[in-house]
Amino acid sequence: MLLVCHLVYTQQQARIYLMPVSALLLAAGNSQRFMAVKQLAKLHSETVIEHSSKALLSHHFNQVYVALGAHIASIAKKIPEQANILYCSQWQQGIGKTIAQAITNISKHEQHIMIALADQVLVPAQHIEKLLTLCQAHPDKIIATKAYGVIVPPVIFPKTYHHELAKLTRDRGAISIIKANEKNVIYSQCPEAIYDIDTQEDLVEIKARIKQNTREHA
Repeated sequence: MLLVCHLVYTQQQARIYLMPVSALLLAAGNSQRFMAVKQLAKLHSETVIEHSSKALLSHHFNQVYVALGAHIASIAKKIPEQANILYCSQWQQGIGKTIAQAITNISKHEQHIMIALADQVLVPAQHIEKLLTLCQAHPDKIIATKAYGVIVPPVIFPKTYHHELAKLTRDRGAISIIKANEKNVIYSQCPEAIYDIDTQEDLVEIKARIKQNTREHA
């Protein structure tokens, strides 16, 4: 049977972790506002998709999945071989549908899944580790991110919510699940998560911030 969202490349060997968590990196959009292939935009020495996928691979995730749609042929070449590439054929229906397709495909293999955006390149490694630590301590909770009072990715969803994620549509994203289950959510603050790359101007600003951070930690 041909799956509408299927695994394209083989996965890495699963890492041993007390409470296995896998990561789903969303990179399926066509970057309409960016006026170019955003995933292939340069962040100094590497592309956006290289930066974000390598960042996740540096943590102790059970598996790292990258959901692609538009421009898959060119983007896939930049993704490290340790990651799994998912082709989501209905990416044009919006990010909610991309999440639904990806979760439907991988949920049977996973207990906890962290959803992240490829263009949130300023999220520090320490924040990802904080989310993973909170997940270990509270495995039944949704572990979400807040930036300046706004709910944003990355977010870790336990198995209990996978069926709801699989029902998402163009008009209903993952944030709606978080808001509907507020009593079962733990938030971690991350100001850097407010920044993503929607336009060329955003890219210029984010590159400047990366350069500044590099100088401060030199």
